[in-house]
Amino acid sequence: MVLKKKYTGGTLVQLTINHISKEIKGKAIIKDISFNLEHGDVLGIIGPNGAGKTTIMKIICGLCQMTSGSVLLDDQPISYYYGKKEYPIGVMIESPSMYKHLSGYKNVEINALTKGIRNKEICNNAIINAGLLSSKDLRVGKYSLGMKQRLGIAMSIINDPKIVVLDEPINGLDPDGIKYVRELIKSLSNKNKIVIVSSHILSELNLVCNKVCFIKSGRMVSIINTYMESEDLETIYGQLISGGNT
Repeated sequence: MVLKKKYTGGTLVQLTINHISKEIKGKAIIKDISFNLEHGDVLGIIGPNGAGKTTIMKIICGLCQMTSGSVLLDDQPISYYYGKKEYPIGVMIESPSMYKHLSGYKNVEINALTKGIRNKEICNNAIINAGLLSSKDLRVGKYSLGMKQRLGIAMSIINDPKIVVLDEPINGLDPDGIKYVRELIKSLSNKNKIVIVSSHILSELNLVCNKVCFIKSGRMVSIINTYMESEDLETIYGQLISGGNT
């Protein structure tokens, strides 16, 4: 389990999720979800397929409108940040959006430009940190799934956002790729970022998260501080989400 570190300086960040709900054609997708996160927190969102995890993440990022409730970043509604070049949330949800006919480096460069970044050194460092230097000139259409995941993560954090939201970031990664994501999440937390991550690999969440939110049928069953728990996440999941599939 991960111990929550004391604040060591840097930008303070607070994210407040107040009673958010989402309905589509009268059907409740998520219902009355609330939690608070602050600088350095790493929140894992866990639940069976179709429980509403991705919907929660999309609402936080502003990619999906909620039916009711509010999302506040540093006491401002998330809509306040829409359209700003320095958008404070880095996102990788579902399959990363990329130009398959262009190189990995060109995809990073275009993504950076959309965020007001024209510094080639920043783009190069993003490629290097993702472990893709040797394939930076290769067309993304020829990248493996794991390489695309790494590239997508690199693009999501290129503008140094306050909050990073990663949906199944280790999907398709080999052990080296999983280690890269693990160390990246720890590094972001050490820089006082808020990280929100979902995964079906509970043993990995066990290594990086200091908080975990359990979702079942669109409702939050529980939210725990992992450093206060003696049992691992798989055991707790089995207790809270009976009949769910990890």
